[in-house]
Amino acid sequence: MMAIHVLAVTYPNCSIGVIRQSYSQLHDSSISQFLEMHPPETAPFVYKKTHRDCIYQNGSRIAFRAYDVDPNKIKSSNYDCLLLVQAEQLEEELYLACIGRLSGTAMRRTLLLTEGNPAKCHLKKLYIDSTKEWRDKQGIYFIKGSTFENQKNLDPNYIDNLKKNYPESYLQRYLYGSWDSVDDQVYTAMGGHHRIKPIKIQSHWHKCIGLDHGIINDSSIVFMAKSDLGEMYIFDEWYGKRASISDLYNQCVKYGLLPVIADFSMKCNRVDQSSVWNDLYETGLNLIECKKRNKSANILLVNKAFHTNKLYIFDHCEYTWGQHQTYRYSEPKGKENRKETVIKKDDHSCDSVQYCVRYLDTIDVKNTLRYQAPLSRGHPTRPTMHEVLEGGGYYIGG
Repeated sequence: MMAIHVLAVTYPNCSIGVIRQSYSQLHDSSISQFLEMHPPETAPFVYKKTHRDCIYQNGSRIAFRAYDVDPNKIKSSNYDCLLLVQAEQLEEELYLACIGRLSGTAMRRTLLLTEGNPAKCHLKKLYIDSTKEWRDKQGIYFIKGSTFENQKNLDPNYIDNLKKNYPESYLQRYLYGSWDSVDDQVYTAMGGHHRIKPIKIQSHWHKCIGLDHGIINDSSIVFMAKSDLGEMYIFDEWYGKRASISDLYNQCVKYGLLPVIADFSMKCNRVDQSSVWNDLYETGLNLIECKKRNKSANILLVNKAFHTNKLYIFDHCEYTWGQHQTYRYSEPKGKENRKETVIKKDDHSCDSVQYCVRYLDTIDVKNTLRYQAPLSRGHPTRPTMHEVLEGGGYYIGG
């Protein structure tokens, strides 16, 4: 972000493109990061929000583009410099198309800047499997780094917190800089100890429902609760094929009028100009739109909850447990890059749980009771003696 700004300021009439695979990622990270680093009110450019362009006073331009929105616009433009954000997400064909658009003349030579998280793709062959001598001849300058090399600029507890809160597969890629491919299993931190016998759901815990509606496929409902200790429990489930509005309503009010975190795709209009969302809303359900935009972030949040032993599934929720065990990333096809997209099959409860975990992550549960029923002996959430004394003790009667 600093480099392209310096180039734009240094070389008048320079055309620079910032390319990312999806618009949501481009909008939420790349554009916001650039504008945060270079606030338009003090920078030598005007940001054109509609076109996603930064127009500099010297005639230079930085254009932010996404391949899932306007690939033809990217391929029909000429650039002096391109920055590929998370370049491993771009297929090799798109990567080569970007190189083909580097025909500007504002600088002494055109530049292709790439950055990203390690992945096993065509870039591994280009940067890792090649020799330095070959890269030098090709005009390739490659910097491989890990988080440890930036340690002096980080909080002293940053790396320890990463190790404590994230699964090994995440650490290998984002902490140690491994270029190995991702595991096929999505929830690598999920273990047998996360399946537990039911415990008493305390009255002051925050409870909610995750709903993933399917017209032809299964509809999945999960019932979750978050304790004042931060643990989340999937304490019940329901699923059914071709579920009616009545079916969904009757299940959602099973434990009272709880918040229902649902997929916003239910707002899509039917031929009668209504929608499943409207129909359920009219029944009186407390519907809340799920935060679904960043699927990878939701998956990481659930995996983190498993890794830190903050998420448990009651053993009678076999549908939910089974789908989480078999949740897998899709395999690459032919020469296509390895994308971190999940297989969209038998994953309905996985979506429902992601909606709930994202929602509960923002909820701070307070213990408003002096006494509460004890949990089963030996359970991972059983408080320590210090916590018991600090909280006022237990009511032994239960």
